[in-house]
Amino acid sequence: AEVREAVVSTQSSSNNTDSNRFGGICVVLGRRLLKMFKKSPPYTLDYDDSKSSHVVVCGYINTSTVSNFMRDFLHPENEDHETTAVFLNTTPPPEDLQNLMHRNFYRCQYFQGSPLRAGDLARVKLSTAKACLVIANKHSAEPDAEDAANILRVISIKELQVRREGYNPDSKLPQRGTLV
Repeated sequence: AEVREAVVSTQSSSNNTDSNRFGGICVVLGRRLLKMFKKSPPYTLDYDDSKSSHVVVCGYINTSTVSNFMRDFLHPENEDHETTAVFLNTTPPPEDLQNLMHRNFYRCQYFQGSPLRAGDLARVKLSTAKACLVIANKHSAEPDAEDAANILRVISIKELQVRREGYNPDSKLPQRGTLV
């Protein structure tokens, strides 16, 4: 009986070693994933521009403006079915905007950041974007302040392009001092 128990004990310890190794690997990977997610809150990661072309959209971003933009962007007559809309806004999206984004997840992404920060513009890969759109709040209680904020956004976007590329008269974005 003792011999039989020793054989069974040896077999189960061999299986336990494999299980322990697998369990240890899972724990280590799990901890690394948790660290990665703790370091990178939602909407603060970098945009991956290797999959498709994209346009950056910033300014007055809310559920209504995103819904209107996506309706036009996804319109059947729009022949470009590969481009992704990348929304950049200073606050995380409210729940209704998150739901809208999830319905159109294959054609849009949301990033928290400011178009006034070069680091945030780099995260959304502005330098490789097909275009950058600044949406204005046409119902603003302070239209002059809204216009001033949008002008600052455009200047910031343009300055980043000029710093990265130098002066380029063939650029798709308007040069400094050019009215659009």
